[in-house]
Amino acid sequence: MQLIDQEDKDCIEREFKMLLTPKDFELIRKVLPWEKEYRQINIYFDTPCCLLHKRGITCRVRSVSGIHLLQIKYPILSDDRMYVSRRELEYQVEEIPPEVRISELLTDFDTSLVAQPLGSLTTYRKECLASPGITVFLDQNEYGEQRDFEIEVEFTGDEKEVLLFLQKHAITITKKSKGKYSRFLDTYRKEV
Repeated sequence: MQLIDQEDKDCIEREFKMLLTPKDFELIRKVLPWEKEYRQINIYFDTPCCLLHKRGITCRVRSVSGIHLLQIKYPILSDDRMYVSRRELEYQVEEIPPEVRISELLTDFDTSLVAQPLGSLTTYRKECLASPGITVFLDQNEYGEQRDFEIEVEFTGDEKEVLLFLQKHAITITKKSKGKYSRFLDTYRKEV
């Protein structure tokens, strides 16, 4: 695998996410001032029996406008908060690799796993910088025969600021939603 950008992005991702009904998706779409709209394709990698997923690891190549980013995410907080907190590593790659050797990318995990591509999920995404440190993503996702709608709110500051923003716009996060990869896997397992 040829990494183009040897300087990886290593950050902590904190986000609220929630699945939406088509009606709620349309309501939110009309309320916020969307600054960017784009299509992204996530190609998910795992072992045939999904050992990465069982360890809470997501491995994917995200393609947007011809740029391919190999991303690995794994949880760092496992409590009952309403938001997800994960470490995210990102590398730009020249092309979509036929496999990913996890040990070459994750030194935190004792693993010699080799992940293969399982399939893809396409997202039509709208993006809005709600305030400094709060970015809102509104997603329409397609995978297999499935289509769903989702809001993600990433933040760097205090979660109370996010909750106030959500309350101001009448958006209620009721529970943690499954991530895109988990939802993709639910469909993938039915098809295999």
